[in-house]
Amino acid sequence: MRAIREFLSSQNDGDIPHSLEVFLSDMENKIDKIQYLGNCSLLECEDEYTAILLSNDHRLKKLCLRAEDRYLVVRDGKENEFRKIARESGYVVPLLRAKTV
Repeated sequence: MRAIREFLSSQNDGDIPHSLEVFLSDMENKIDKIQYLGNCSLLECEDEYTAILLSNDHRLKKLCLRAEDRYLVVRDGKENEFRKIARESGYVVPLLRAKTV
């Protein structure tokens, strides 16, 4: 961002218009607010109760997050561990794989 400011200043005899300064400041504040963390698996539960139960399980909550009412997001690389623990609790989780359309 500094290089952009320096370039604009050199093209504007030193002063950047206020509206552009506000725009650049806004961009600087938003640059690192969202980060890509990788892939994940999305599971749909039969009902909201099951999603709540699994996402709050003390062993599973470090592996997944609840999304909306009936969905669970399982972290990439944690699918097998999630399936094993869910199976120990009596749930059958299908192999996590890409759904074909």
